[in-house]
Formats: sequence, C-alpha cells, structure tokens
Amino acid sequence: MNHTIRNVFLLMANVLSHALWGTTAWADSLSINVIDEQGQPIANAVVLVDSDADVTIGQTKSSPATAKIMDQVNVQFSPRLLLVNHGDYVNFPNSDNVRHHVYSFSEAQPFELRLYAGKPENPIQFTNS
Repeated sequence: MNHTIRNVFLLMANVLSHALWGTTAWADSLSINVIDEQGQPIANAVVLVDSDADVTIGQTKSSPATAKIMDQVNVQFSPRLLLVNHGDYVNFPNSDNVRHHVYSFSEAQPFELRLYAGKPENPIQFTNS
C-alpha cells in the first residue's frame, strides 16, 4: 500500500475514532468516502477503527453455537464481506451443488477445509489478530 493511501486510511481512522469515542454525544450517521490518489472512489474498501478500548460496534462475540456464517452460494461467498472479531467462530456452509475447498494461508488466520459439501463439522475460531 503506498504512503498516500495509507495516510488516508490513518486519517479516516483517526477522524472516526474521535467521532465515536472522543465525545459523549453520538451522531445519527457517519459517512466515509475512501478515495485513491486521483480522487476516485475505492470499491469495496473497508475502514478499520482501532482503539485501545475493547469495543465492538454493532456486533456481539460469537460462540460455536452462534457462529457467524460465510456461505457459498452460486459459486461465490455470501455475504461478500463478513466482519469477524477476535475470538469469533465462523461456519462455512456450502449451499452449492458442487464441492468446495476453503482455505486461508494468511499469517493472521491459517485454516483449511478440504473439498466438502453441506456444512463442515466444526466452525473455525478466529483467534489471531
């Protein structure tokens, strides 16, 4: 990520952080536009607000019994974006009529679900940051 885009993300995170935690009053709405160096909107951008406080906005921690769901429908993940907090569990059901292999080899959360149909036996817990 180049420095300009990184600086935009840091600036937006700082603005959002002050808007959410810097005052006692809550705004009715907040709108953030993420743009590139040419001023064009960046599609599907995600803005992460990091705070020293253990705050979860609009979500509760999931357990194996209440795991979040990242389904596979029409050979695509559904939803396109799933917000997962540290410690959350995620089920990866396969609602397609073909078997899928789901994996992550990232340092943040490696896992592998070999070719399967239906629902894997256990959800994946996201324990790394």
